Amino acid sequence: AQNDIGELLMVEQEDGSSYSGWISNMFVSGDSLFLLIDGGKVCVIDTATAELTKEFKIEGVDYIDRFFADSSGKLYYTFYGENGMQMNEYDMASGKSTEFNFPIERESFYNYNILPGDGGYDIILTDDSACYGYNAGDEDITEICNYANSDLDVSYGVRPSFLKDGRLL
Repeated sequence: AQNDIGELLMVEQEDGSSYSGWISNMFVSGDSLFLLIDGGKVCVIDTATAELTKEFKIEGVDYIDRFFADSSGKLYYTFYGENGMQMNEYDMASGKSTEFNFPIERESFYNYNILPGDGGYDIILTDDSACYGYNAGDEDITEICNYANSDLDVSYGVRPSFLKDGRLL
């Protein structure tokens, strides 16, 4: 299926004017493609039909750094707030955000790619030296694979996949 998303990129400002925004982040969760348009606008598109199923704005945040889902489909976003980098969980049904205490230093968010969970983890993180897993409630992130110790010549930006037998691809 194909759909022109030009109209979805239009961002309305408080003064009533609008401009053509850009996609700052996108990911697939379940049967939906999530597009984060600058200004906190989110468009949810059905992956089978390419039709818009929901459109909303995350209120109270000027700039969202990262927007992603965990392995169960819970939505999260990171942003620079009053206390530095913060992470919130977002409930799409209610439109409410709640602070999520992630067990890494707030300023370290910039060092990681944050991906939906896999291999038994809610969230996967990667940096230039390793890949890590995290489950809600854990006190810390867990190193899954250290690239140097595994004799891997890896650059920043790895997106690991877990095979059903537990191996990491």
